[in-house]
Parts: sequence; C-alpha cells; structure tokens
Amino acid sequence: IAETRSHFAAWAIVSSPLTLSHDPSNLTIMDAIWPVLSNRELLAISQAYAGYSGGPFKEAAEGLQLAAADTALARPGASAAELAALPPLRVPAWQYLYKPLEWGGRKAAVLLMNHGKEAAQLTLAFADVPGLGCRACSVRDVWSRKDVGTFNGSVTLGVGSHDCALLVLTHVSPHVARVAA
Repeated sequence: IAETRSHFAAWAIVSSPLTLSHDPSNLTIMDAIWPVLSNRELLAISQAYAGYSGGPFKEAAEGLQLAAADTALARPGASAAELAALPPLRVPAWQYLYKPLEWGGRKAAVLLMNHGKEAAQLTLAFADVPGLGCRACSVRDVWSRKDVGTFNGSVTLGVGSHDCALLVLTHVSPHVARVAA
C-alpha cells in the first residue's frame, strides 16, 4: 500500500494521466487500494493547474541502489551480457515534488517521498518550495484528510519506508496564525 500511495501520488502531483494497471475484478486488491484511488483531495491535486504541472524541487545528496542494473537504459532485445554491463539503478534517499494549486503562491501541494528501506523523519522548509509565498503555512495531510496544524518556516514528518506524505500547504498570515511549531 505504501508503494501504491507513492506511485499514485507521484503521477497526480505531476499532472500525468491517471491509469490503473491492476485487475479490478480482484476484490482483495480493490479493497486495499480503493482509499488511494478514490481520495478526492488527491484527485483534485491531479486536476489543478496554476501555471505549472508539477515536478521535483529537492532531493537527498545520498543515494540508494534499487537494482543491480538500470534496465531502462537497455536497448530492446539486449543480450544478457549487455544487461550485465549496465550501471546500477540509483535514486536519492528521499525526494520532494510540488505543484502550485492557486495562482500567486498562496497554496501548493507537496509530496515527500522516502525511497529508503527504513522510516525517515523528513523536514520540509517552506522557503524551499518554489513560488510558495508563506512563512507560516497551514498544513493538511491528504492521506488522512485532516489538518495537521499551522507551522512557521518548516514541518517535520515521519514517513515510512517506500512511502510518502502528501501535503497541501496554504498561506496563513503570521499575525493571525497560532503557530504549532
């Protein structure tokens, strides 16, 4: 489920067409993934457009090796020797993606992806989010469909292995906001 959430959220935040590649007649799978597929807040992020379709903006300097060979680099019909000579598939330990949800930098969706084998504490500095104009931001957790609170400057969340946090950040006037952290 963690990888399903990460996969589907990554497609949504970069405005890609959302396609399903599972057997919809398998009710065990449908029951497990339905909360992800039917999340209206996630679908609204996918459909939003405020001048940019979404993309990455920050990643870890440290990397992880996911596979012995990056087979995406292979030519069709590559031999076993050619496949063995390919470099390993490496990714950053974590990566952040964003998508503006309103014109003017007052609201954005941010996806925090943990590619690691262990849970990680990921910190998002609001100033790092391109175009986001808030120092104090209201933070909403899209997966739980709950407001997390109002934070000043940054927010830190625990993100499970191969999982993600999907947040909606909204500008809050620091004169009005009660800041949680």
